[in-house]
Amino acid sequence: MSFKVDPITGIGEALIKARIVRNLTHKALGERMDLAEQQIQRYEATRYAGVSIERLQAVANALRLRINEVITLEKE
Repeated sequence: MSFKVDPITGIGEALIKARIVRNLTHKALGERMDLAEQQIQRYEATRYAGVSIERLQAVANALRLRINEVITLEKE
């Protein structure tokens, strides 16, 4: 299953969808990451806005979600 993310700010929504598809609760994801359930809820409430790239990668890893980056230089 894939989630298209465009622009990159859509990654938060993709992480939320992946958690739901994996049938994980906030608590279960938090346990995988050694974080409180409430922290996962806060991340999702803001769609992961302001979260570091390292934390986004840690969430993706906990979800066993591979993120493929494609960077395209658009014509001027």
